[in-house]
Amino acid sequence: MKLLYTAKGGKVEWLEKKRIVVKTFHGYIHGEELRAVFNAGYEQMKKSRGKKWLTDNQGMGVYEPEDAEWINMDWLPRMLKAGWEYWALVEPDSNVGLLTMEKFKFYARMGIDLHKFRNVEQALSWLISADRPVQKHVRSEYRGIDLGSPALIY
Repeated sequence: MKLLYTAKGGKVEWLEKKRIVVKTFHGYIHGEELRAVFNAGYEQMKKSRGKKWLTDNQGMGVYEPEDAEWINMDWLPRMLKAGWEYWALVEPDSNVGLLTMEKFKFYARMGIDLHKFRNVEQALSWLISADRPVQKHVRSEYRGIDLGSPALIY
């Protein structure tokens, strides 16, 4: 794995041979630190024309409302335009985190093939084998959506 960016609360790495971005949060992360982690992954996806993203949120809690808004209104549209197709999501250990994950269903409506897992090994195995046509008609229609309470979305 190639380390793309590291911060106190998280890191993002690149699996060169598998062409997968791996984002790991292991504590509270917000603001510029959070944006730097997300943007490092985005830049790698864009540069390499990657399609696969693994998120390990086992140690993650809830995002700040302004961070959730930035993710959904700034980062997500850029990721869709860059060609993001597959998302393997390792669920948080906390009950609050698990409830938050239910909000992620809207990503599927944006054309992302999203699967949730309990550990990184299962998530990585699925991503390595994932391959399908892009749902371009869904992607082209994204203009931002009202996601309700942004404090519960990440």
